[in-house]
Amino acid sequence: MEHVRTCVDLDCCRIAAAIIAATPDAATANLRRVCERALQQASALRGWRLATT
Repeated sequence: MEHVRTCVDLDCCRIAAAIIAATPDAATANLRRVCERALQQASALRGWRLATT
């Protein structure tokens, strides 16, 4: 991961990331894994869920 940018509101956090990967699909999958891991392990994110747009 080269760069991460977030925008946080009261009920939403938007994430944009620059990830080095072989394909755009692989980059998306890598970012999804990182986000899912954060949601599982960070108590401050309890109750949050990952949604794609």
